[in-house]
Amino acid sequence: LFFDKLAGCITFDAKRAKSPPAIEEHLADAQPRGPFFFDGNLEIDRASLVPAFDYHLHITSDRAALAPLRKHLPLYNVASDVLVTPRVISIDRFDADALAGKISTTGRINLEKNVSYAGTVRLRRIDLNEFVHFATGPDVKPLTISGELSADINYSGQGTDESALDALKADGALQIDHGDLFHIPVLEGIMQRMGMTDAATVGDAGTTFTLADRVIHLKDAAVGSPAVGVHGEGTVGLDDAIDLNLV
Repeated sequence: LFFDKLAGCITFDAKRAKSPPAIEEHLADAQPRGPFFFDGNLEIDRASLVPAFDYHLHITSDRAALAPLRKHLPLYNVASDVLVTPRVISIDRFDADALAGKISTTGRINLEKNVSYAGTVRLRRIDLNEFVHFATGPDVKPLTISGELSADINYSGQGTDESALDALKADGALQIDHGDLFHIPVLEGIMQRMGMTDAATVGDAGTTFTLADRVIHLKDAAVGSPAVGVHGEGTVGLDDAIDLNLV
């Protein structure tokens, strides 16, 4: 069976009806809300007892909402342009409001055999306090952190299990503006090594970086506050190991 020139719009309400199990699992992970438009084609091969599906769907949105990832990151005003097939997902545009700031991404996910992916992420004025509250678990002591995070990141990797961190690679630059640096992980350690108190650590920080083999390599890192400015480079491991040279 072949269905050509499919087109339409699916609107998800906050309280949506249950879908078939294979679809419901993905919808529960993404928690879509609002209108999503689609066009494309679908082919169903019924030659065997288990039908095989092949499809080529173009999906767009301009005012939708999602809550993806394990902790369901709230995304609003989602404007997207995505191509979906059984073999690949191509994200040509994805812009959304998140954590009081903006997030944009493009990329490609290859679904055949071992899943692999590559893309870019752009963050602008993400509220650090909201980010920390989202990222930390309920068993972590609550923190109050001020500041805004902006970043441009290129990434690639493969796999979806714990070993995926071994294959994850990234590079880019990030900037923290008007930040309470004393309470930001990594920067807190730098402030303490310099003997600075939290009263003197509202300022800015920025660095370029690469990530490979579970280690973040910092280059041209700079931290500035009304009290002092610091430059340096070094490494930060995903296991929290820190080796920095500061000037």
